[in-house]
Amino acid sequence: MQLLVVYIISIIGSSITYKGEKLPFDVDDPSLKVELSKELMEISGLAWYKHSLAAVEDESGIVFLIDPRSGEVSSRIMFSLPGDFEALEVIGSEFYALTSSGTIFKFTNPVNEVQTINTPLSWKNDAEGLAYDDINNRLLILCKENGGIKEKSNHKSIFSLSLNDYKFHEKPAITIDLDELKKHKDFKKYKPSGMAVDPLTCDLYILSSVGKAIVVLNTNYEIKKVKKLSGKLFYQPEGIAFDPDGNLYISNEGSSNKKPNFYMMKRLR
Repeated sequence: MQLLVVYIISIIGSSITYKGEKLPFDVDDPSLKVELSKELMEISGLAWYKHSLAAVEDESGIVFLIDPRSGEVSSRIMFSLPGDFEALEVIGSEFYALTSSGTIFKFTNPVNEVQTINTPLSWKNDAEGLAYDDINNRLLILCKENGGIKEKSNHKSIFSLSLNDYKFHEKPAITIDLDELKKHKDFKKYKPSGMAVDPLTCDLYILSSVGKAIVVLNTNYEIKKVKKLSGKLFYQPEGIAFDPDGNLYISNEGSSNKKPNFYMMKRLR
């Protein structure tokens, strides 16, 4: 029996009642599990680049290009001194790496020049996710903690940065009411840790390590699906990405007794 989930998305200013549908892949039975090397112990962000997974990890200003079948690192792109990098997005030949304090580094491969894009976000917001909205030609920036800029907000916010003029919009593009989420028994703790856009449907997938869940929003930013993740499989999911065929990848940070890894979920429909 499916549960009836009620949420509020403040961008449209009304309550949405949604009875979930199945995801187009089986996250309970991944198609592939790939273990990663220790240098990716704190893997925090994933994106797709050509025929590889591109990844950043918390403590180094390096993009690792990873074979999506073997997990071997084929190349390393150094773009910065060490920093707290939490998310990565690739748009064509351009890489965008996000720090937890909201600074974005833009560069290409090979690195000829690194452009630093500052935003009014800070460590209090704890920026964790980055995704490209090609319909509006903007980057979406997901915050794990405070959803406000100048004041505290009891929401989880996604802000936007226009790629036409690199203007940051201080009003969130999307806000998810945290009090409403907490009413659901599976979401007593909800701190989103990554997001990615499905290339086939343009749905936005928001990953949460705390709470072990995926929340899927449609192109109107209405909740389309809420899916709990297995804590045994996804012990610390931080990175999420799609390949051009719409297959889903989710990475886990490692720990003292677990290796970092990623799972691939082959698209079923």
